[in-house]
Amino acid sequence: MTDYPDVATRSQSPAEANGGASGPALPVIVVARDALHAPDRIADHFSGQATIRREDISSPEKMRGATATADAVVVALHRLTAELIDAMDGRVRVIGRMGVGTDTVNLDAAAARGITVFNEPTFGVQEVASHAVAMLLALQRKLVPSDRYVRDGWRGGFALGPMKPMDEIVVGVIGCGRIGRAVAQQLIPIAGRVLVYDPAVDDVPLTAVRVGQLDDLLARSDAVTLHVPLTPGTSRLLGHRELSLLPRGAIVVNVSRGGQIDEAALAELLMAGALSGAGLDVFETEPLPPDSPLLLTPNTILSPHCAGYSDRAAWRLGAWTVGDAIEWLNTGRLHHGSVVVAGSR
Repeated sequence: MTDYPDVATRSQSPAEANGGASGPALPVIVVARDALHAPDRIADHFSGQATIRREDISSPEKMRGATATADAVVVALHRLTAELIDAMDGRVRVIGRMGVGTDTVNLDAAAARGITVFNEPTFGVQEVASHAVAMLLALQRKLVPSDRYVRDGWRGGFALGPMKPMDEIVVGVIGCGRIGRAVAQQLIPIAGRVLVYDPAVDDVPLTAVRVGQLDDLLARSDAVTLHVPLTPGTSRLLGHRELSLLPRGAIVVNVSRGGQIDEAALAELLMAGALSGAGLDVFETEPLPPDSPLLLTPNTILSPHCAGYSDRAAWRLGAWTVGDAIEWLNTGRLHHGSVVVAGSR
């Protein structure tokens, strides 16, 4: 197994490790069941620093039992509603979100309880960026229908065109944070032009063009890729009106958060041929319902919220989040993550 030990460990005395009288008891970290990619390895890595318990926290009753005597809770895609947060033991001081987005955690409820919430925005930047670019390239080159045509015995009609060469297409990048910037940097050498829209930033990667209005970017882009957090302001950011601004035959990629695209409108425009393809790693409802119209749309690539995955990123995601929970409990600081809600406990 490849080793990715880029997580600090702190040696402790036997008394500390045992929670003896001459040292403080170890902090207790409750990790949502199935959240960790390599739970035994992470438990070994932090042996002597914390007691790590993997628990079912899917209901208030289970949360109460799971967090008894716990100091921290770590989750991945598990939803922490206000009801679940209110059911946490009064000792819980911090919640670690394994990932970038925090829309799955009721931040208001955490703040009301005085619980700190942090995320890990840097664990898999290149993985997510390359996933978006891979989807865009596959859609532009129509690899999915090409593969299907070969598997079907080269039977029936198959039209590759219209298909612009990559060095002529204009790609619009919506959001220029860490991941959006990485996507733009990967695309600059291969796309004709890269446009960037993000009202929160002033600078964009070299040779990319900053666009001041979203509508302008959409009207000029042969492909768009989303890289913004899910907030009330970005919910349904691309609705039917916005998607209709794209040139005919444009491509849409979303590896950011579900709920930012009107999925029914996207499916409608794909079926009508107004858009030529879509690549989606995230959905408004996950798992994607079996009656979703997106399952029937042409030249569409769907992946199960896995854009951030690689062996290294999976290790980092678990180890950084658990390690930051321990560090925050011990020192009030984080090695890798960012505080989203500053609690009072």
